[in-house]
Amino acid sequence: MLIAEDLLLLLIDERTGTTLLTGSRLDHALAGAVLAELTLLGRVEVVASGARHTTSEVVVRDAGPVGDDVLDEVLQCLSRGPGTGRLNEVLRRCGAGLAVSLQDRLAERGLLRREERRVLWVITTQRWFVAAPGRRAELLDTVEEVVLRDSLAAPREAALVRVLGSTGQTHLVLRDAGVPADELQRRARAADDGAGLIPFADSVDAICDGTSSGAGGDGGGGEDGGGGGGD
Repeated sequence: MLIAEDLLLLLIDERTGTTLLTGSRLDHALAGAVLAELTLLGRVEVVASGARHTTSEVVVRDAGPVGDDVLDEVLQCLSRGPGTGRLNEVLRRCGAGLAVSLQDRLAERGLLRREERRVLWVITTQRWFVAAPGRRAELLDTVEEVVLRDSLAAPREAALVRVLGSTGQTHLVLRDAGVPADELQRRARAADDGAGLIPFADSVDAICDGTSSGAGGDGGGGEDGGGGGGD
């Protein structure tokens, strides 16, 4: 499972089949998760610059194939540029259509189930329901351990929780936590593994700031809204 796939599972409202972020904001957040994974793999580095990393640059350190279609496609997207790119622009360019790709992958593996509503044979809404709740339950346990009980996490889990915090949706993922939304977001953004993430912390923080500038606050699919995954 990719960090981005885990993030997508967390951002699905199991009651409505909608995502807590939609359209380009969802793609932007998922691209941040992919960059976080590539950072942990040593494939890219984010050179922090500017207030809230507004001028941070993404640098490709190793463009060789990873062996995962999504990660390799983003690496190719980065490599088609000059070798570096402004973080926000990279998130926008390499994130386009990412939600659809990940939703289809999760559906093929039986983790998501698509439902379509048609009026006069025209698809009007599309929803994605969690088909195998076990994985999402494991992820929720991890987020609760890190955010509510201040537990240390593995580098990958810490990166997932940090990126989740950057979306501004932690309070909706942990809707029964009884903790103010801003405090949940602060804790998520401070997720730590105690050791291994430290060399990558600046890059992950830059990605989170870039993601938060694109993801915004609320604004996901409502009770009758679409399921996200494209504008």
